[in-house]
Amino acid sequence: MSKTAKYIIAQQQALSMNYIIADPLFWLSLMGIELEDYQLELFLNFSRYYSNRLIVNKSRQVGLSWLVCLYALIMCHIRGDVTAIFVSYKQSDSADKIKRIKDLYKLIPEAFRQKIVVDNRTSLQFENGSEIISQGKNHVRGSDSNRFLIMLLDEFAFYGSYDEPIYTSLNGLWTRAKAGSGMFLISTPFTEKGRFWQVWRDRKQYRNFRRYKICWWNFSGLVKEGLMEEARRIAPILSTEQRVKKYGNEKLLDIFKGMSLQSFQQEFEAMFSSSIGCYFGNDIEKYFENDYEYCETFEEIAEKYGDYPVYAGYDVASAEGTDRSALFVLVDYNGVLIPVYKKELKARFKEQKRFLEEFLRTVNPEKLIIEENGVGNNLAEDLEEEFAGVVERHTTTQKSKAEDFATIKTMLQKEQFKLVEDQDIILQMSSVRLKQAKNGKAQIVIERSGDGHGDAVMAMSLAVRAYKKAQEGSSFCVGFARY
Repeated sequence: MSKTAKYIIAQQQALSMNYIIADPLFWLSLMGIELEDYQLELFLNFSRYYSNRLIVNKSRQVGLSWLVCLYALIMCHIRGDVTAIFVSYKQSDSADKIKRIKDLYKLIPEAFRQKIVVDNRTSLQFENGSEIISQGKNHVRGSDSNRFLIMLLDEFAFYGSYDEPIYTSLNGLWTRAKAGSGMFLISTPFTEKGRFWQVWRDRKQYRNFRRYKICWWNFSGLVKEGLMEEARRIAPILSTEQRVKKYGNEKLLDIFKGMSLQSFQQEFEAMFSSSIGCYFGNDIEKYFENDYEYCETFEEIAEKYGDYPVYAGYDVASAEGTDRSALFVLVDYNGVLIPVYKKELKARFKEQKRFLEEFLRTVNPEKLIIEENGVGNNLAEDLEEEFAGVVERHTTTQKSKAEDFATIKTMLQKEQFKLVEDQDIILQMSSVRLKQAKNGKAQIVIERSGDGHGDAVMAMSLAVRAYKKAQEGSSFCVGFARY
């Protein structure tokens, strides 16, 4: 064979290999990753067209944030002009995405890896010039013009007043992006307001978005074995109760039993929640204070807030079910109540007692209010002996519950109470609803969510009760409750 022929063959082989390496499916095989059917469909559509705007209204536990992380990592190896921008609901979630990408990076054989030249908690840069930036829901950092952009707004329905400026800033970057770039709005639905709801609902104004709805029956991890194909076809036309009973596996059945119908439909069937009847309204996020965050230990509470009055609530869980015990701690910080600690746990009576004893000794509160119902009565009785004058019992009634939540609502409206940015608290406070009792009177009901019965928000209500009592004579209180 002549040198010319060998050269031509070598060129053809090189071109063929480059084509294979540029195929994202090649990288899935290389990394040994198998995707669910809905994940594969989305993966192939992330960069299918000249302009790729996707909005995904999804169930929980379906792995879509992870999927975008995987896609961004692969594209950073295929191209040298990629800038991936991930915006998360919380700053801690942004660091978690970088960790996920690093874990996926280890699955790439060393011979195919692009060397990482910048590596920190919120960004990665590769030797070929591509980069991944992950941040919380604040102003989006810009990128150079003429880049291949991958932009993710994760859990976008929960951004509150931040959704508009963030969406606008991403649109500004979009105008300078290369063909094939992608903007992905991915979220579990929340209330019927905000930019996520608008984009999903208004197909005319946002006609450039492709829409995907992913429910629990699309995910094999929640469907009975052998029924996936049938579930995808039949489940959408059945009622929630019918499809859960017919197609849901044991894991899904346990989730369904522990939730109200409305909460389950929102979190696992991608249905938006109406704000009608929500006691605190549908704009709870406006009460967030961005400068505060939860402490991680009792020692940190004592160190940071030892000079300020502290109040707390503790909800005692039942032995069975999905409920958890919850400790919620408030501080009177220069005339404004702020949460400084939230802990939910599933533990036995003795473990809960030790937990509270540690709290009382470390933080040294002046009053602890314990709900008398259930095991709370025994817990209060035991703690009263050692912490006389600090522990106080309380029996919750509809009247006292209404008083406590009315106090919370009034203090929030008067800016005397601020909330730490916490998606879980949004969901739990949204589960507090006004409903009509059989006698015709309005009553407060706390609906069950996927993680329990609004444990933290109930503990919060007793902490506020402790605060009110403190104003009558004490300066430092704690609440402990069971509803």
